Amino acid sequence: MKKKIQDFTVGYGKDDREKEILKNLYRLKGFKASTNAQLLPIRQLELFKDRKKFEGDANMFEADRKAKLAEIDGKLAELARQMK
Repeated sequence: MKKKIQDFTVGYGKDDREKEILKNLYRLKGFKASTNAQLLPIRQLELFKDRKKFEGDANMFEADRKAKLAEIDGKLAELARQMK
C-alpha cells in the first residue's frame, strides 16, 4: 500500500490535466521521491550544536567530555559517509 501511494504521488503531475490541477492547488508542479537522506544535514547540525555544548561545559569531568566528544565525532563521521 505504501508503495502504491508513493508511486501515485510521485507520478502525479506528469500530464497537462494533472499539472493544471496542481497549479490551481498552491501552485505545485509535481512531486519527487524522497528519502531520509534529506534530513542528514539537520542531524549533522544538531550534532555540531551538541558538540559545542559539551566543548564549553566547564562542569564536566575532562574524561567524560572527551568520551562524549568522541561519541559525537563518531556520529558525525557516520553521517559524512552517508552523505557521499
